[in-house]
Amino acid sequence: MINATQSNWHVITGSPRSGKTKIIERLSFLGYKTCPEILRIYIDNELSKGRSMQSITSNGQELEKNIFYEKLSAEKNFNRRDTIFFDRSIIDSIAFARLYKRDMPDLLRNSKLKFRYSKIFLLEPLNFYDKDYLTMESEEESKELNEHLIKAYSELEYDIIRVPIMPIEKRVNFILNNVNNVI
Repeated sequence: MINATQSNWHVITGSPRSGKTKIIERLSFLGYKTCPEILRIYIDNELSKGRSMQSITSNGQELEKNIFYEKLSAEKNFNRRDTIFFDRSIIDSIAFARLYKRDMPDLLRNSKLKFRYSKIFLLEPLNFYDKDYLTMESEEESKELNEHLIKAYSELEYDIIRVPIMPIEKRVNFILNNVNNVI
């Protein structure tokens, strides 16, 4: 990871129910380049093929591996010099694999991380949320996932900027005030 090329890419991460998608939507509305959550795109694509949610999610290890490689593929579509906000990154896949105790040791070792993210923003979980079709984790699992996210990013020598609970507009301003392009 240390040999990875620096980018101007920023990651919005956190446990389910932390407001990531709404933050990404707001940044997009403000004209920033964003990459939505790959899991959402993948599941919507599979549902459009007539597959059921149960068939898509029945093999969690295979699903996580597919999402991981979709994330790697998506990153190839972006210029490292552009300021881009990602709803989760490939590193989140490592945290999910650990949460569900999936045997995926090759994720980190073989990830071929080409670019280093500029900033990592960890959203503090909200006290309320609208559960949607992608919210699979219990409240306890969400808390545990947060710890796995912190550990995965820390192991790769990232400083994590914690974004406190506040209205969306203030959270977005907090994030933008902490962004500085490095290239």
